[in-house]
Amino acid sequence: KHVTFLFVLLVKSIVFAQNFSNTLSVVSQKCGDAIISNFKTKEAEIKTIVNKSDIKIAVLPFVNSKNEVTKISLELTPMLATKLQESPKSSISKFNSMQFYYASDNHTAASCDLVMTASYIIGKNSFSINKITIKKPDGTAQVTLSNSTAQNISTDVLKKQDYAYIAQNLDQLSRSLVAQFSNYVGLEHVSLDNFVDEKTNLPSQFSELLMNRLENDFIAIANIGVKRNISDKRNMTRGLNSQISYIVSGKYSIENDKIKVFASLKNPNTNEKEGVATAYISKKYLTDNNISLKIPDEEEYEQRKSILKKTEVNDDFNIDIWTNKGQNNLIVKEGETLQFYIQADMSCYVRIIDVMPNGQKALVLDNYFIPQDQTGKKIYLGESECKSPFGAETLIIMAKTRPFPQLATEKDANGLEIIEQDLETTRSFGPLETNEKKAEKYISLVTVPK
Repeated sequence: KHVTFLFVLLVKSIVFAQNFSNTLSVVSQKCGDAIISNFKTKEAEIKTIVNKSDIKIAVLPFVNSKNEVTKISLELTPMLATKLQESPKSSISKFNSMQFYYASDNHTAASCDLVMTASYIIGKNSFSINKITIKKPDGTAQVTLSNSTAQNISTDVLKKQDYAYIAQNLDQLSRSLVAQFSNYVGLEHVSLDNFVDEKTNLPSQFSELLMNRLENDFIAIANIGVKRNISDKRNMTRGLNSQISYIVSGKYSIENDKIKVFASLKNPNTNEKEGVATAYISKKYLTDNNISLKIPDEEEYEQRKSILKKTEVNDDFNIDIWTNKGQNNLIVKEGETLQFYIQADMSCYVRIIDVMPNGQKALVLDNYFIPQDQTGKKIYLGESECKSPFGAETLIIMAKTRPFPQLATEKDANGLEIIEQDLETTRSFGPLETNEKKAEKYISLVTVPK
């Protein structure tokens, strides 16, 4: 009986898969014909935005009503792209030829003349493809086609797959997020900020690997230009983001056997969120590939963060520190060189302390003097190569208008000046003299192995 029961379950799963695939095949046939027909009615309008006789169109994964990429998205879209390519185009007169491709590394949006995006809705006995948009890859011009609906089909099997797809690798996860953002018009250039853990607000090895994939896919799949980590205020004042129209950032969290990644699209001028994207990846994939979601010594970092918050000071003037990789949610890989810059709006003495992943405190710079003629200017401090141990580091910059008292330190085997007293005491400015002013800033960064 047990064997028979398993056999029945196996047969049912095979039938389910066949029904799912067959239903999508029917949808692609019916909706594909309607889309080609709608294309013909708008071909003159489409010709005005592309002004070519032979065109290539990249079809991006369709999304559901929640703007999610689903199993339906990933299976129906390439099926429909094939249907569109095979459909007769004899009555189309404005173009000599049209080629439809499912957007991929082989046929990217950037290499095609136009891009097609759409969403879908599952009805009681119908499946509709809505918001069908034909646009230029840079989003500067678009034409909207009429909705396409497949009637009189069994949709129960489709409803069971109408949820955010759980990616089985980083490539799928990245494509899922990019596909969702590709539906927003006007995304020509974005700042891609490192995604962070929802709990610690810090990036990780997982963040770095995902950012590398997204950096490639935004341009390859959606023709959206990307610059990493340039949305912080120092980079904005230096004009490095003059082309940036939006900021993409995100957080991730563990949900049972999967990782949820939530990304947002923010307008830097209004500071308002104008779009979101949600995707999931199998936790097993990360485990099998030794990809870390967490930072080492997380408990020590949380204690450090608590002390920093407890001992915050009110600034009497402005002092700032940043790096060649920005100052927000930094990830530094083994072997990478990080360059440091400071700026103060008052003549002062500067102390810089590096709190390392294991909690040890190194005195990096002490009583560095910024004269009056250097105030308000960018000052290059030097550079440092990323080495083990890896984890979360905090760089604290303290400034006073009079010199700091000497700290008790001891040199370690690497030549670092290790501070002997605890963090809370180290952070103390002590009693200030009359009219003496103080200021501080700190940035956190995560170092990861190659």
